[in-house]
Order: sequence, then C-alpha cells, then structure tokens
Amino acid sequence: MIKINIYSLIFICSLFVSQLAKAQVYEKGNVIVDAYYGGPNLYTGVVKTFYKADQALGNFADLKYKSVGPVGLKFEYLVGAKIGLGIHANYALTAVEGQSVDGSKTYSYEASYSRLRIMPTLNIHMGNSKRFDPYFSFGVGYANRKFKETTDNPNIPEISIKNASPLALRAEFGMRYFFTDHIGLNFLVGVGGGPLAGGGLSFKF
Repeated sequence: MIKINIYSLIFICSLFVSQLAKAQVYEKGNVIVDAYYGGPNLYTGVVKTFYKADQALGNFADLKYKSVGPVGLKFEYLVGAKIGLGIHANYALTAVEGQSVDGSKTYSYEASYSRLRIMPTLNIHMGNSKRFDPYFSFGVGYANRKFKETTDNPNIPEISIKNASPLALRAEFGMRYFFTDHIGLNFLVGVGGGPLAGGGLSFKF
C-alpha cells in the first residue's frame, strides 16, 4: 500500500513538473521583439524651465517645444527557457525653436538635445505561466548624446557638443502578457539609459 502511494506521488509530481514545463511562455530558440514608448522625458522639463526663465528676462520670444520619447525597440533571442540575449535601442529628443532677442532685433533660434543608446542585454525570465512573463534585464553599451544650437544672431556662436562618455548602462524590470501565442503587451520600469517607465507591443516568433 505504501509502495502504491509512493508510486502515485511520483506520478503526480512528474505530471506537475511536465505541466510547468509546458506552461512556460518561452522555449529555446524563441525570438522576442518589443516596441515601446516611454516617459517622462526629463530633459524636456529641465529645458522648458531654463528657457521660460530666460524668456521672462526678454532674451527669447515665441518659443515652441518638441519632445520625442524615449521610444525604444528590443530584440531578444532565448538561449534557454529562462535566459535570453538581446539588443536594446532607444531614442529621445528635446528641442526648442523661436526667436532670439538682442536689443531691438530678433533672430531665428533652434536648439536640440538628442540621445541614442544601443545596448547588448542579458535577460533573466522568472515566470512559469504560458502567457505572463516577468523578467529582469541588464544592458551595457553605446550612448550618443548631442546638443546643438543654431541661430542667425551674430552675437551667439553656433554650438555642437557630443557626450564626453559613450557608455550606456541600464537595469530594468519588465512584464509581458501574451494574449495570443505571438502577440502581447509589455510594460517596463528601469534606471539608466532609457525611460523610467514605458509600455507597448511584444511579438514572439
């Protein structure tokens, strides 16, 4: 009787383990593509504060602001059901245009600050659900940050400055939910090279 119970327990455990394996959202060789839009664009807030103060002093007029992103794209290849290697690229832009005021004269004025980051990533997946995928991602790669200022005001020199360090770092926690076998939604929070939070679509192949 005891042997029968032991065999039954082993059989039930093996069924449970096999169901967990079947329930995993990924298997080795899967490719995941994420597209997302994130925020906030912190530099836009800083730029607006700076230029509004300068505009109040009468140095600028008719200023308009443009803010893009961060917008990102991620590719991941599953080397195992729980481990993936990938590439994470994201871009953000902050820009302002209007008039530079110099005495009684006004001149055209434009300034922009762009950020592009491309990082190889290591991704660790933690879930056992067929649809839900929580994960951690760590990336180290290349950053291109550029500030550019142009004007026809002869008293303001044009400026183009690139970042002193091309290093980009990022740590991220994310979640994906696949409502079909190949299409889902993603949500992420992170620190470093990219948005504080973002969300978008995921595709599994």
